[in-house]
Amino acid sequence: MKIPSFKDIKYLFTEKKYYLPFDFSNLFTYTEKKGLDAYTGWVYACVNARAEEVANIKLYLYQNGKEVENHPALDLLHNVNDYMSFYDLVNATQAYLDLTGDAFWALLKGQISGQIKEIQVLRPDWVTIISSDNSIVKYQYTNGSTILEFLPEDIIHFKTFNPVDQLRGMSVIEAARIAINTDNFSARWNENFFRNNAMPDFVMTIKGGVTEEDFERFKNEWKQKYSSADNAHKTAMLRLGENADIDIKDLTKVQRDIEFLEQRKYSRDEILAMFRVPKTIIGITEDVNYASAEASRMVFMQRTIKPLMQKFINTLNEFYLPLFDKSRGLEFDFEDPVPEDRAAKINEYVAGVDKWITRNEIREELGLPPVKGGDSLWNVLTATPIGSTTQLQEEEGKKIKSFDRFEEIGEKHNKALRLITDRYKDKIKRAVRKYFRNQEERIIDSFKRENKSINTKANLPFNLGEEAKLLINVVLPIFRELVETEGTQALAMLGISEEFKITPDVNKIIEKEGLKLASEVNKTTMNALKETMKEGMEKGEGVDKLAERISDVYKDISDRRAEMIAQTESTRFANEADILAWKEVGVERKIWYCALDERTCDDCMALHGVAVGIDSKFFNDDYGSGEQPPLHTDCRCSLVPG
Repeated sequence: MKIPSFKDIKYLFTEKKYYLPFDFSNLFTYTEKKGLDAYTGWVYACVNARAEEVANIKLYLYQNGKEVENHPALDLLHNVNDYMSFYDLVNATQAYLDLTGDAFWALLKGQISGQIKEIQVLRPDWVTIISSDNSIVKYQYTNGSTILEFLPEDIIHFKTFNPVDQLRGMSVIEAARIAINTDNFSARWNENFFRNNAMPDFVMTIKGGVTEEDFERFKNEWKQKYSSADNAHKTAMLRLGENADIDIKDLTKVQRDIEFLEQRKYSRDEILAMFRVPKTIIGITEDVNYASAEASRMVFMQRTIKPLMQKFINTLNEFYLPLFDKSRGLEFDFEDPVPEDRAAKINEYVAGVDKWITRNEIREELGLPPVKGGDSLWNVLTATPIGSTTQLQEEEGKKIKSFDRFEEIGEKHNKALRLITDRYKDKIKRAVRKYFRNQEERIIDSFKRENKSINTKANLPFNLGEEAKLLINVVLPIFRELVETEGTQALAMLGISEEFKITPDVNKIIEKEGLKLASEVNKTTMNALKETMKEGMEKGEGVDKLAERISDVYKDISDRRAEMIAQTESTRFANEADILAWKEVGVERKIWYCALDERTCDDCMALHGVAVGIDSKFFNDDYGSGEQPPLHTDCRCSLVPG
């Protein structure tokens, strides 16, 4: 195998080659080369729009949860090679993915040090993947007569999903080839129309009195004087023999008669839809105002660019970073590219006013002058100055009698709580998903190492206590931060402008709830593993087959359960924070509030407005305390101080 040198690669990438437009009629049989050749017209506009935005990605590197600013993995990305920046690298990667479904990074190593020195982006249509039994043996890169071969560990392969090929991606070009063909045919027809080649304006028949020499002279003069766009619509003057008879049949058609423009617009819109690029992004302003343009950009960044960035980051985390840290302690994340939602910002002001932000602070952010009294936080419960409190004197466990003020306060607080839980839900989900991934590796490695016959009790390498501790270590820092943030908001709701601190007593409560969660999660996982292992043993399956069963369990649970845990526990700990904060300042009662809309269930609705003591239960629950929401998975209920 020939290992490529720096000189080999640089020659391949600095050699200039130019290609003429290809014959679009062959695009129905797709190849990656034709995907690259389709980089014209609307395809060019769409690919550029997507690649340029993805190339603006802002990366952050974390090691065991802490941000790292200096690391060889970052240095390499910001010193790609002699002629590419990080922006160029990502731009080329995304463009190749769109055009061919594949992008390849060749990692060139020093001859002596063996360290990665630079990254080169390979042309996908020149890359051949040599595989055996669905495993990649090597990558072969062919440029004319020059062939280079790369080991699998020297290539980072980015690819899109392909339902018919596990090793190569499927491009947008391949999926949209009919729409692209139609547009390209229309463009060529239009060009030829103006070159007088799409269709003649008329047919001229000459009868009698014309020698072969006269006929050839006539054709040459006609072509010279009257063909091409520059000579369109000139009056023709003819010289023929005495007895020549000319018959002219008009074939002229106006382009609008074949709805040519509408066809091109239809093809354009279909291509844009396949690339998920709004018209305003590529400069088409028909039927557009400022509001719709802003909305289109937000949708583009949310539904197109952010997922592309996430896919890019996932590939780096899975295949690039392990080259620098085999312990998988490194992880890339990126700054959310979605612009601020103005409506959401206003909702945040509405939810936060007189809780954690004053009227004048809001006015300052909006560029408005301050107003008298706007620097104070007011008690939203009673519209009285800060520090005054009221108690709702109602019977324990019964619905309150007056709902007017309760509904107003409850709605505001519920929205504010949801803003915070949504923020921490994503953090919890990422942490739990990573924990499941690492747990899967631990269990499989331990199982294969023991290499014994498995029964449902003794030999399953799953230590419930140790696994619970590992999960607690992952989620407790997030829970503490969530409780501190929501607790501060709960105090601000009462007009108390102090931060809620995690005291030793509060920390014990968080740890107790965290341990309960970690134990329940791992019991569920362990039972699922035991069940599938028992089934496999009864079928007489060997070690490798049983290991596959373990992987199948984690494939089923990692995303689904991580989402469910994040949703439920963010709500549980946020409401727990409210109770802890209110108890600290002497609040004696709490009232159940549920979001009143078509999604509200009957069980939650039955608790709406029920008041109990601050330490009392609303319901009995085998897992939760019953003292606060959630009542069930996806519960959106919250509490109001009484």
